Amino acid sequence: MPKRLRCATIMLLTLVMLLAPVLVCSGAPQMVEVALNGTEVSVAVNGTLINFPDQKPYITEGRALIPVRFVSNALGAHVKWDDPQINIETQDQSIVLIVDSKTATVNSSPISLDVPAAISGGRVMVPLRFVSQVLGAEVKWRQSDRSEQGDNNVGPKTWRVASETTYPPFEFFQNGQYAGYDIDLIRAIGEAEGYDISIRPMGFDGLIPALQNGQADCVISAMSITHPRLQVVDASEPYFIDGLVVSVHKDNTNITGLEDLKGKKLGAEVGTTGMEACNDVKIMDPATEVKVFDSIGEAFMELEKGGVDAVISDWAITRYYCKTIGTKLKTLEDTFQPKTNEQYGIYVKKGNSNLLAMINDGLKKLKADGTMDQLKEKWFGDTQ
Repeated sequence: MPKRLRCATIMLLTLVMLLAPVLVCSGAPQMVEVALNGTEVSVAVNGTLINFPDQKPYITEGRALIPVRFVSNALGAHVKWDDPQINIETQDQSIVLIVDSKTATVNSSPISLDVPAAISGGRVMVPLRFVSQVLGAEVKWRQSDRSEQGDNNVGPKTWRVASETTYPPFEFFQNGQYAGYDIDLIRAIGEAEGYDISIRPMGFDGLIPALQNGQADCVISAMSITHPRLQVVDASEPYFIDGLVVSVHKDNTNITGLEDLKGKKLGAEVGTTGMEACNDVKIMDPATEVKVFDSIGEAFMELEKGGVDAVISDWAITRYYCKTIGTKLKTLEDTFQPKTNEQYGIYVKKGNSNLLAMINDGLKKLKADGTMDQLKEKWFGDTQ
């Protein structure tokens, strides 16, 4: 081979290797298939069997653990190991696990794991389903009777549902699976209409684009029905009515109403009506600083450490966080007068009238048989 051609070939191969993780992440959702033969676990990505030359995947407590390098090599994530902490990051997701700990974080929101990360054969092992699904991959067990069978097995009678799954009590990851009011509701709607549900976790600002580019069939994510959104996608009948509220540090006595927010540092989740409310305050007083976060959990944690003076967010999640996690915070119950009327809807691609009709029919059935009331009691109880 001529020297010039050989150099060009080497440069091209090097470029492909450098871009491989980016190409993996930016394409269609990947399929991770797992099979169990006796005690041996095999894994394939998009039909290609993965070779594990030293430490192989294994099952513990009914869950599959896999070498963390698989995440970087096959799923295009960046992995950093700082004993005992494991950081797994893509452009949209940030996962932190601790060896031997069943507590992890996704985009700074704490979650519980069924099994912890571990060290085996000199390799760092992480929960396969948890990590793969957070990174947007579908996980499918080839053996039908496995307990690891999840909600991401996509078939012809399956709705691909996009959701920002760090928003408890509406949608979050708990004990190795997606949970919350919205998750239970969309599964109940799917069951009522004869469809399975496949949850697709992604950032809040990526939900509507996922509908538009065909990555998802519908979106449920405590998303308010607003005029700008209805210009580009269609929404179901309202399934939940909420409102905005301000939260501050429990020791804060300087902020008691909206006027007190002027000139302060305010926090909110990206793309939400809470962010819009923060920007409205900034319009009234340009000295106001608005900090936008990828998840509401990050905003609350910043408030706890004093990085912002107040957070504007939906009432239900704020009350839930303050009662269950953020004990350093308090809510200003009557901040917004008159109270805002946030109606949540399930979104579909513009013009998808058939799917929209089925979702509305499912909502009607669940209202009639009392299922929606039962779900509200389950997830909100006395916080409603």
